[in-house]
Amino acid sequence: SHNLSQEDQKRFNSSRLGLCRLIGDTLNSLALAKPDDNTSVSVVCSGNAQFPYDFNSEVSDNMNHQMINIKGVSLNLLRVAISLLSALLPTTVKASPSLSSNACETELATTFRNCNLISLVLRHLENASDAA
Repeated sequence: SHNLSQEDQKRFNSSRLGLCRLIGDTLNSLALAKPDDNTSVSVVCSGNAQFPYDFNSEVSDNMNHQMINIKGVSLNLLRVAISLLSALLPTTVKASPSLSSNACETELATTFRNCNLISLVLRHLENASDAA
């Protein structure tokens, strides 16, 4: 985001916020599979689909195998979502941030809060910790 025009910076920030919302939706739709769960998709009471993942899923490089193994695909989606989220976070703290960068970071923090991103990531990390 360095050396961008003001218009390009606005588009960049808008895209970053949109990606955060998409990641929130994705993390919200993923759930650790129950040990006896052989279904590919379940629907929770709120009407949202839950795509199960399993840390023991065998996922090969063969795309056909991956598409059959929904738990492995969901696990890969979880990995991608968390990786993308970490890439969207600011990596440096400016000693004297500009007013526009402060507004962008505030908007990003608000999006994190509104999408419940911190607790979603923590839930998935706790699942990974329990499975380890």
